[in-house]
Amino acid sequence: MISKILSVCIRVFILLLPALPAEGQVTYYPIAEKQDVKGLSVKWLEITENYTIIDFFFQPEEETIICLDKAFYITPAGMNDPHFMIMAKQISICPKSIKIDSYNKYLEFKVWFPKLEKNIRKIDIIENKKNRNGFNMYRVPIINGQETPSPDSLDINGNNPPE
Repeated sequence: MISKILSVCIRVFILLLPALPAEGQVTYYPIAEKQDVKGLSVKWLEITENYTIIDFFFQPEEETIICLDKAFYITPAGMNDPHFMIMAKQISICPKSIKIDSYNKYLEFKVWFPKLEKNIRKIDIIENKKNRNGFNMYRVPIINGQETPSPDSLDINGNNPPE
């Protein structure tokens, strides 16, 4: 009986193994150096074998109607190398929009982008560079294949900061 259960568990594990991310790296709650809209934050950012997935949290200060521009993209900070949105969940793509009102005071949504190259340490998240009301975030730190801490997390002598 135990050997049958073990055999089934092993088979299930083998079937699910290809679905597990091979090199997924997750950055939790990174803080942007600058952003255009108050109330927007990144809960986590994951780089998988095929995608960069960002889980956003948005809590506006007042009732608002929102949607994502279909040209939403991420790029290495300060560069012009756009990785355009592939898909989004739990948010509308413009021109279709959703209203966040007193009954629904926040919104969590996910956006998929092409995978970022390794060793990019900061990204810009751009919905619309020309519109300061867009979901634009600049110099968002990420974990992306780095073997050592990024230079700005080290003190002047190259030592890790005290814990």
